Amino acid sequence: PLPLPLPAPQVPSSSSSSTPVRSGPPQPALRSPPLVAQGPFSGLTLGLLGWAPEDDVTKEMVRKICENGGTTVYGSAESVLEAQVNTCICQGYSTPDVGQKVLANFATIKWVDACVAEGICHSITNFLHFAPGPGPLPLQDMANCLVRITALGASDNRKRTRLQELVEVLGAKVAQQSSKWGEITHVVCVMPEHLDRKMYEVACKKNVPTVSVQWLFECFSMNARQPEAKYDVANVLGKMDSQAKISSETNNLHSSRSFNAEVLSGHDVLVSPSALGSDARLPQMAEELGGTVQTWRSPTEFAQLLESCEVTPSAPSTAVALGSSAGLASSGAEAGGNGARSSGKRRHVVVLLDKEEVTEGTQLATFIAKLGTERREIFVVPAWLSETFQQRRRLPLEAFAALPPMEDSEGAAAKRQRLGSGSLGEAAYAWQPASLKSLEELAEDSRARALQWIAEQKVNEGLRLAELRREPSRLGG
Repeated sequence: PLPLPLPAPQVPSSSSSSTPVRSGPPQPALRSPPLVAQGPFSGLTLGLLGWAPEDDVTKEMVRKICENGGTTVYGSAESVLEAQVNTCICQGYSTPDVGQKVLANFATIKWVDACVAEGICHSITNFLHFAPGPGPLPLQDMANCLVRITALGASDNRKRTRLQELVEVLGAKVAQQSSKWGEITHVVCVMPEHLDRKMYEVACKKNVPTVSVQWLFECFSMNARQPEAKYDVANVLGKMDSQAKISSETNNLHSSRSFNAEVLSGHDVLVSPSALGSDARLPQMAEELGGTVQTWRSPTEFAQLLESCEVTPSAPSTAVALGSSAGLASSGAEAGGNGARSSGKRRHVVVLLDKEEVTEGTQLATFIAKLGTERREIFVVPAWLSETFQQRRRLPLEAFAALPPMEDSEGAAAKRQRLGSGSLGEAAYAWQPASLKSLEELAEDSRARALQWIAEQKVNEGLRLAELRREPSRLGG
């Protein structure tokens, strides 16, 4: 289509024809009205600051503004500034020195072109070169630079166009797809996370600096070419790789914890004082594997815990044997008290204790004996949990049984008949000197006392840790 005719400029008439023409003061500004009602500049008055009215470039700019709904004011700089325009269009890229009396914004030709090309009125602050900079452009130091812009989104053509304009405004040239590495002087990376690492490696081998897009911005803002080393993208990539590694390790940790939490899910692990004293990490191991941990400080508390798990001397004999391939389940919905029972979920009970705690005649051994044979397999040594935690899989309980195997009465009697008559239950020989036998008895007694002392220390430590689990506020004191 043919271009619309350029509107005739409106020159303000003088108030009286008899008034003599003054040669000194500036002539009034010329004003061209819009040629269309709608457009990106609709309702705006744009002034051409420093544009000679008779130049062809001025006439073309007036046409471009008026054809897109704007009113154009042009003429001498002083007359344009006094015309109260919305925005002054500068012919160059440096901010004009007009004093403090100007209220209008300053924009560049690139702002006008972008608004016309995209059919919208951009904010002057959208892109750096839409407004004039602090000094004259282009920069002489950028004349020999061939810049490749990379690492933009595939559909971000607008941003690529604006960055290419900025490169040209600075005085450099934009590298094309056909440009050779020997010609390229800079690679500008817009988004480091999208940077092609192979291309980056080639640039490094060719000693072509790869800088962030901030380098272009600072060159424009500072009106001087900035040192490339300050904007080397390697600094950003290093931080990104470090953050990616931390993120990956965190995700792996979360995945590992999520998997680990399934190993003892639905298990109630009851830890005795001696077992807790032997290894304070047992509760943490069970909890990381998804189990629920309970500790006790006395046989009475232990009995109450078992009762809450429905493991009692009165438990039915038809209960499932714990540790079998059926799933280590106690009868009913176990562990967790009334809340667990009401939820209807099947729970599993495992009791960690040391073998020394259940020697014949102890209160704990007497209580366990009343539970029945089908409950004996839930009692295991602490090594079961340690190995389960290390292997990240639930190991069979029978391999870590804390209680001795049950024997029938005839077998037990036969075994007792084979024992010797010595005071220690061992055979005594006629040739054995009495003094040697006495020394052996003394050594055995000393060893027993040492073992008893160690067992008491473990129990005391376990009781202390059990108290702390009930009163977490005391952990720091």
